[in-house]
Amino acid sequence: MKDIEELKKEYELIRKKFNLPSFEYLDEEFEIRALEINKSGILLKALLRIILSKIGLFLNYLDPVVSPNPQSYHSMVELNNISNEDKQKMTSYYRTLSYLYHEGCAVELKSENHTAEFIKNISEKWPSLKKEESAYLDKITKAWVAEKQTEKSSYTG
Repeated sequence: MKDIEELKKEYELIRKKFNLPSFEYLDEEFEIRALEINKSGILLKALLRIILSKIGLFLNYLDPVVSPNPQSYHSMVELNNISNEDKQKMTSYYRTLSYLYHEGCAVELKSENHTAEFIKNISEKWPSLKKEESAYLDKITKAWVAEKQTEKSSYTG
């Protein structure tokens, strides 16, 4: 617990300086408690990397639908069991996430002020991004249920 208290103290300094969201909010959404003081480098940049990692994870979840590999069973199941309308919406959302991901990568090369602004911007957008991601993950999960039902109905043994 000593480490998390130390992290909270250090975060509070940059939170005040840059008017960032609360530690609790960022921890709930991005698990910033995983950062280790004195091993993560500059805290603001470490927070940015954690946020980018989460955005990258969201992109990976959608990749089999948005950028299908015809040799991948995984891609084909999801692609064949999701409507064209949903695929188009996922692709649009994927573009939004990709833009934010690359914007964050570019920000890492800029000033602390730019980094802090990006973190604030993502924090404001995060609830709606997360809600949309969750809806698409539900559709992807249902694609696997539909595939399971197709397998059962096509089995003649």
